Amino acid sequence: MRPIFVLILLLIVALAGCAKKSGLDSSSSLSGEQGKPGSSLAYEHSIEITLPREGFGARMDAVRAACLDERFGACSLLSVEQNAGDHPRGALTVRLLPTAVEPLTALAGEGGEFGSRETRAEDLAEAVADTSAQLDRLTLQREKLMQFQARDDLSVSDMLTIARELASVEAELQGQQRNAANQTRRLESNLLTLKFDTPYETARFTRLSEAFTESIDTALDGMIDAIEYVAYCIPLLVVAFPLALFWRFLWRRATRRARHAHID
Repeated sequence: MRPIFVLILLLIVALAGCAKKSGLDSSSSLSGEQGKPGSSLAYEHSIEITLPREGFGARMDAVRAACLDERFGACSLLSVEQNAGDHPRGALTVRLLPTAVEPLTALAGEGGEFGSRETRAEDLAEAVADTSAQLDRLTLQREKLMQFQARDDLSVSDMLTIARELASVEAELQGQQRNAANQTRRLESNLLTLKFDTPYETARFTRLSEAFTESIDTALDGMIDAIEYVAYCIPLLVVAFPLALFWRFLWRRATRRARHAHID
């Protein structure tokens, strides 16, 4: 008996250690990512966080305020989604510095549990090279147009044509500069989506209530259909009953005559 007792104790200790380790893993926050020098990787993160229902709204507001106040560094709030009701849910999408990802996710997960998480990177090397080539081409084209515009032997029509071409090149150049700035921002920052949820158990009674309500609605719909069917059949019965009586009268009369004829 004693060896079995010792084995049971060891098993309990091992299970407790596994549970403790699992709890630590589930409560760890998410770290930001920064591409290596020379790379063109834009990182995006997504993490699910389960919060108690009573602290759900306050936690989302705290994370939103921390981003807007740039508490952990530069942060841009891109979108906010929040559903109230019996099963509150929400999501925040922000763009922030890689060093700010971990403290912001830690703030978001205070008092809750971290669930599934995802980190992926998009390689922008081709897009960055294409934008750079377009900038070089447009810059060179603008310089040539400006050189032509500075000549003294141009006619009025030539000057107008060069001015239109220069305005078109300037507009395209500004667009490519915006693309380059956006690519730089994506490479130097991380996109983070925080998905907030409440425990599934809190919504079970609500789902049960909804299922019960739906079953009642279905039963009422069936009763309404049955009543409508009966109401639809009543006129038919009013017409069919006299016809049945008349048919019965004719049938009895015909059989009575046939019986009398047989007796005679």
